[in-house]
Amino acid sequence: MKTLPFIFAFVLGFVSTTKPAPVTEPTAPYTITLVERSPFDNLDWPQYLEAQKRHLSVDRYPSLVSDENGMHLDRRGNKAGAIGLDVSLVGPITVGQQKFDVVFDVQTATLFVPSVKCKSYACVNQNKYDEKKSKTFKSLNDRHTQVYGSGPVVMDFGLDDVTVAGFTAKKTAFGVAIEEYQGRKIIPPGDGVLGMALEGQAYKKRSAPFSTLFKQGSLKNPVVGIYVSGGNTSSLTVGGVDKTKFTGQLKFVKTIDPAGHWFIPIEGIYVNNKLIKIKPIPPFPLGALIHSSTQLMNIPRQHAAIIYKSIPGAKLIDEANGIYGVPCDTEETLAFQFNGLTFRLTPKDWIMKRIDKTKLCQGGLVGHPRVKYW
Repeated sequence: MKTLPFIFAFVLGFVSTTKPAPVTEPTAPYTITLVERSPFDNLDWPQYLEAQKRHLSVDRYPSLVSDENGMHLDRRGNKAGAIGLDVSLVGPITVGQQKFDVVFDVQTATLFVPSVKCKSYACVNQNKYDEKKSKTFKSLNDRHTQVYGSGPVVMDFGLDDVTVAGFTAKKTAFGVAIEEYQGRKIIPPGDGVLGMALEGQAYKKRSAPFSTLFKQGSLKNPVVGIYVSGGNTSSLTVGGVDKTKFTGQLKFVKTIDPAGHWFIPIEGIYVNNKLIKIKPIPPFPLGALIHSSTQLMNIPRQHAAIIYKSIPGAKLIDEANGIYGVPCDTEETLAFQFNGLTFRLTPKDWIMKRIDKTKLCQGGLVGHPRVKYW
C-alpha cells in the first residue's frame, strides 16, 4: 500500500466575506496530474519502523486554543505537516514565469520555493527562484522562519504572480527560501510547498494562492478538488470537480474549526460493520483533521486500543509509538461516517508493510501518544 486512500476525492471550498471581483479567467474547471512520492517505498521493515518513530516524535499537531474566534485548532509553535515522511503529492506551478514542482499540502497555508541564494543540502537539486528574472516580483522586506516536519525553513517574503492549473493569482504572497532544514541532508520530494489551508493559518494571515484566486475573481466556482489514487494518477482540479473520479452526488461536510483547518466531525467508526463505541477526548470533539496525502492515520492512543481490540490477532508492536501489527491475511474492514456518508476501507487500504519474520503486517492506524483527535 502506498497511500491510505481514506477519501479518494475530497473538495476544499473557499469562503470569503469579501465580494469577489468580476471573473477574468473563465476556464474552470482545470485538472493537472499530481505525482505521488514516498520516502517509505524502498525501506525494509527495521528501517521503516525507525523512520516512523522519528516521524512520530515530531510535534506536528495543532493545539486547541480559545480566542475571539472561539475554540479552535492553532498551529503556532507547532511544526507544519508538509515535508516529513508522509507521502507527497507533487505537481507543477509557475512563480513569476519560473517553473517549479511543489508539494500540495492541505495542512499548511504558505507557499515557498527555494532561492538561487540557497546553499543548503536540500536545495542542491531543486529548481530555484531568481527574483531578478521576474518583472512582477516585489519584496516585502520580511524574513520569517517556518518550522516543518523536517526542520526550519528560512524565507524572505515577497509578492509575485503564481499560476496553478491554468489560473494565475496576481501579486500573491510567498516565501523565497534561503535556507532549508538547517543544512540537514534531506532530499525534499519537490521544489517547495504550496499550502492549501485557509489564510487564517498563513504567516501574518497573508492570502495564499487559492484564496487570492477567489478574491480577484479568477474562480467563478471557488472549489478545489484533490483525487488521491494511491499511485501516479492522482490529480488536482481547480475551479470545480472532476466528475470522472466519482459516481453519485457530492455531499459537503462543514468544518468545525473557525481558524481555517480542515477539521470535520466523525459520526461513526466501524469494524466489520459493527459500530465501535469511542468517546471524544476533552476538550476536543470527535473529529478528524483531513490530510491530502499520508500513509498513516494518527489517532489517540485510547482509540487505537479500542479499535485493534476488535480485530482478531492484532498485537501492539511498539508501545511508545502506538504501532500495531495485524495478521497479513486479515479480512477485517474499517468504515468511517461523515455527514451521513460511510467511507469503507478494505484490508488492502489500511494494512501496510509486513513485519520482519512474522505473519503480521502493520496496521495503518497508529495510536499516537500525544494526539487527542484524528
